[in-house]
Amino acid sequence: ISGAHLLGRSSSPAELLQLIKSRWNLYQISAVEEGIVVGGGCTLQSLASKIHAIKDKFDNDEEKVGADIVKRALSYPLKLIAKNVGVNGSVVSKKVLSGDNPKFGYNAATGKIEDLMAAVIIDPTKVRMKPESANVDLSIVC
Repeated sequence: ISGAHLLGRSSSPAELLQLIKSRWNLYQISAVEEGIVVGGGCTLQSLASKIHAIKDKFDNDEEKVGADIVKRALSYPLKLIAKNVGVNGSVVSKKVLSGDNPKFGYNAATGKIEDLMAAVIIDPTKVRMKPESANVDLSIVC
């Protein structure tokens, strides 16, 4: 949740604090309901690396272009996190993908590739995966 987004919705520090607490509670409930995945964009990057297998099954060139768009969108969060701390996102992405442990990813706070579950860099599955599936459903309709 971006601070700017939250500040735009609240008129006082007390309202901002209440909104943050409310969002945090929803985040925790989501984690309990459907579990957690590795955060920091690494789960999305892992999904992006699987797109080529799906793309090869498409006969239609437009579907292949769509698969490339989804792949780029899934790869973007990890690259952006790296860029935000002054690191080349493509290099970080390659390092994350070259590892064989799905729990390992880029920790922007330490600048290292490490076990993100142990570092508690996680996302609730419900929060992380539902928006992506909703976007894909929308793109199929359009």
